[in-house]
Amino acid sequence: METCPLNPFQETLLLHALSTGDLSSTLQQHVIEFRQTEDGNRLQDSCRMTVNEQPMLRARLRSGFDGFVLEPVESALVPFESHDLPGVEAVDQAAQLESFLRNDRTRGFRHDEEPLCRFNLIRFGKKQTALVWTVSSLLVDRASVGLVIRRILDFWRGSLTTPLNPEDVWLEVHRGSLPSLELDRGRMERYWRVCLQGVETLSWLPENKEGGTEIERPTGRSQLDLDPETTRRLSELVREQSLDWATIAETTWALLIQRYSGNSDVIFAVERDLRRQGLQPAAGVFSNLLLRRMSAPGDAAMLDWLRREQSQSAELLPYGLSRLSDVIHWAGLAREADWLTSLVRVANPGIEESIQILKLTPEPVVTTRYEVPGVPVVATLSVGGTADAPASRLRLDLLTDKRIDGWTADRLIGHWRFLLEQLAINPSSPAADLTLLSDIERNRVLMEWNRTEAPFSSDSCVHRLFDRQAALTPDRIAVSMKGDFLTYRRLNAYAEALAESLSARGIRKDSCVAICLPRSLELAVAVLGVLKSGGAYLPIDPAYPPDRIAWMLKDSHAPVLITQKELREQLREQLRMGEIEVFALESIRDLPQESSGFLPREEHSPEQLAYVIYTSGSTGLPKGVGMTHRVLVNLIEWQNKQASFRLPEGAKTLQYSALSFDVSFQEMFATWCSGGQLVLITEEIRRNPSALWQVIAGQSIQRIFLPFIALQQLAEAAGVIEDLPACLQEVITAGEQLLITGQVAGLFRRLPQARLHNQYGPSETHVVTSLTLQGDPAQWPALPSIGHPIDNARIYILDHSRKPVPVGVAGEIYIGGNAVSRGYLNRPEATAERFLPDAFAGSPDARCYRTGDLGRFKPDGSIEFLGRADDQVKIRGFRVELAEVEAALRQDPSIRDCVVNVWRREGENRLVAYVLPVSRDLFDEIQVRERIRSRMPDYMCPSLYMRLESLPLTPSGKVNRRGLPEPVPERSFLSVRFEPPQNAMEKSITRIWQEVLGVSAVGRNDKFFDLGGTSLLMIRVHRRLEEITGRSFPITLLFQHPTVFSSAALLEAPDHSPSMKDSRRKELLDRAELQKQAMRRQAGRRLKGSVFSVQVSDPPARLI
Repeated sequence: METCPLNPFQETLLLHALSTGDLSSTLQQHVIEFRQTEDGNRLQDSCRMTVNEQPMLRARLRSGFDGFVLEPVESALVPFESHDLPGVEAVDQAAQLESFLRNDRTRGFRHDEEPLCRFNLIRFGKKQTALVWTVSSLLVDRASVGLVIRRILDFWRGSLTTPLNPEDVWLEVHRGSLPSLELDRGRMERYWRVCLQGVETLSWLPENKEGGTEIERPTGRSQLDLDPETTRRLSELVREQSLDWATIAETTWALLIQRYSGNSDVIFAVERDLRRQGLQPAAGVFSNLLLRRMSAPGDAAMLDWLRREQSQSAELLPYGLSRLSDVIHWAGLAREADWLTSLVRVANPGIEESIQILKLTPEPVVTTRYEVPGVPVVATLSVGGTADAPASRLRLDLLTDKRIDGWTADRLIGHWRFLLEQLAINPSSPAADLTLLSDIERNRVLMEWNRTEAPFSSDSCVHRLFDRQAALTPDRIAVSMKGDFLTYRRLNAYAEALAESLSARGIRKDSCVAICLPRSLELAVAVLGVLKSGGAYLPIDPAYPPDRIAWMLKDSHAPVLITQKELREQLREQLRMGEIEVFALESIRDLPQESSGFLPREEHSPEQLAYVIYTSGSTGLPKGVGMTHRVLVNLIEWQNKQASFRLPEGAKTLQYSALSFDVSFQEMFATWCSGGQLVLITEEIRRNPSALWQVIAGQSIQRIFLPFIALQQLAEAAGVIEDLPACLQEVITAGEQLLITGQVAGLFRRLPQARLHNQYGPSETHVVTSLTLQGDPAQWPALPSIGHPIDNARIYILDHSRKPVPVGVAGEIYIGGNAVSRGYLNRPEATAERFLPDAFAGSPDARCYRTGDLGRFKPDGSIEFLGRADDQVKIRGFRVELAEVEAALRQDPSIRDCVVNVWRREGENRLVAYVLPVSRDLFDEIQVRERIRSRMPDYMCPSLYMRLESLPLTPSGKVNRRGLPEPVPERSFLSVRFEPPQNAMEKSITRIWQEVLGVSAVGRNDKFFDLGGTSLLMIRVHRRLEEITGRSFPITLLFQHPTVFSSAALLEAPDHSPSMKDSRRKELLDRAELQKQAMRRQAGRRLKGSVFSVQVSDPPARLI
């Protein structure tokens, strides 16, 4: 017989298999189980007769001159093997059959050496026999599977004695692809370009976020039968309105993924049967995959939409032989795999009905698995019945690969059935009225999972909680740093004195008081003092660029700035821009040690502001979030009463976060309102994970709050520490998505007493959900959920119409309850845009905040975080709007246009700027970096710049972020002449830089930050250098020696060099201080019970 070229569908399957390197992905397995022992010879004869009459079943793949072809071989070459597994029980039979199928799948096919079909007969003693038919999707489509199985059974029972002429069958295979529908490529191209014009987004389906592709979950299958009444109604609809079942299946599926994805315009694949009418029973591939595009019908009736889509489906038929790869190319879409998110098809009649017609006794059980490789979800509507009632049975079948987890698959098929049931009841209802949410589930997601009401001090303020604790433990240490400390009594007294001074300067309720201080005891006093005065503290990070500081002072109308002389000099220009009084707080010794008693006792309200923290803004200017006392009191009281957060009295919390990061409030007041000790550290220690571990051990730290990237750095540093401190009991991460890396899991395996908590909440609400990870860290999901709402907080997940979505469906996270801040300071329009009336709270005054974050409910009510819905991202825990960074870059005189994107590398988000220079000759990246650093905080500065000739655009003219090239770190932009490393130390440093930065070439005079380095990446370099040199030195020295040459000179210098000598001296002093503190703690324990016991309880070196 002559060879047969591959048709478009076969080419698509083969190209996918070749591109993935997995030829076994085209493999199908079908099982016929007989409930009695069958004659193996008889079954083998039946299979041989079927194979002999159907040349496609004995075809092998061969590479021809014009491409791949299928070539039939002798039927005797098709393998038929027998296996005897005697004496196993029914349960064991199922397990052994599943094991056999796995091994058979692993075996695959040698496509160019053997037929792509084989049979295996398995005997389970005398009770049961299973025939396993393994075949490639290149040989048979779904309809052909049913045909082949029925032919085998017909031959087996003897109802067929004369097989078909294989020559005639092979001729039908050649002619069966509807050559009459073939069109010239030009006409096909014009059709598809028009059909898919303007497509920009994928028709997203939920993936297995917790495990990603690392979980080797086998292909899953879900099946549901529609109830008889729904089946009857739909059958009448099809008959009376002259609709076909493909229209019913595809339209309801489109509605389903529109709701799941949030996209009104969706694309999915459909399978079209192109078999010629009157074709004699020939096995082969007579179908093709095509793309189907559907847009939401709005308020149109479902019946009108069905008619419209059926008409458009008929228009698609002449283009049924289009190659999918050509369609993808003509439409200018991304690669093929990105667009095949789901496939919808109709099976009519089902294989089970074909078997029932044979009236075999006992009836064999047929299990078929017809998969389409590369498609995550294959949805099938099977239409079955009898001659008298041809559509009396409707079944939904869902095949999913490992990208879709099991519970999501069950939700998908359940929601599809619910849509079909609503369509059956009222086909004339508007499509917008069809919902995925049943009344029971609506009550669950809106009410049941938001029953978080709990009593708290709703009429109190944060500083009143502190006062209450200070009265209980006046002589316990409240805050300490580098050997100095303040008891609760002293901290309260100094704060009262400061509050009096501020009140004398006119500070009242809601007055903003700017605080620009380094990490110090003065900073703690300033925060508490501002609150006691009735004002709201406004953190000003001394490291912020001058322009940003000037804007914050101007926008907030802060009448007072608390700072120190050295910082005041730095802010001289900014202070001239507005009328602001500077309160110099050089030392708390400058404050009275006792209150004068003249602090105005103005009645403080829980609705007044406690702080204003500025976040990134889409207009290019930061926005101030005004947080009230009521929200913060609820947060602190919730945290301190949770059993999972309970720590022993006087427990120490490390103060890690910058004051400008809202987590710093949680660190301070969760500690002070529970009688704990807040341990302050220097910026140098904060940037050095190894030094941080030394502080945790030396100070017996029991709790620490960290953003994920800092936790990852700490976990990496723990790898070289032999004995980790057993004191650490609570690690709380927030600010960015938690990722359980191998290092993080390894850290908590070594710290079994420590608990990891994942908290979530934007700056506009602070923390609103929490999850405590349980069990073996090795079993923790890679991307944990963000947990459940805290006390008195409400979480809604809504669609674009602000309607609740069901479990498993993605939507935008809205936050309500006693968790919502007042809004944006002096920005009523921006506040009205994001802070909305809460339609579900049952109170006219209730508000909710629209976060812009995407999430979905899991079956247990926990919330899975799915990323941002807009261009906001998290960098080192800080929220960044890409539009703000882009606005700053566009103001640079050498940049014509730009796009800023996020590049995730080694678990860290980094900003990449894609710039169109005004002129290549005028674009100096070093100068651009310096200008941006002078205007933006470090975390908002791009670490990598990519120069482009033009920006990739979508068909509608928007920037196509998916089309941006992969970031490639390089040094070609540097004005410094490349000079290779000269000695062993320089070569070692160069290798470390290349590994950390991802740069292929590093010169000895290149600067670390000019190559895209960040302070967090410098931490990794510092740790690696300490490892290879065996020497400990401050990380600040690397900032002072930013080139390979200068770093090498520093590390090769003898210990008596000034920088290393000072470093060594500081290290020895720190160790001595820690030893003294340990001795005092032991002395305090020995004196327990004496009159001195309260004063000596766990003291650092000096009381102020």
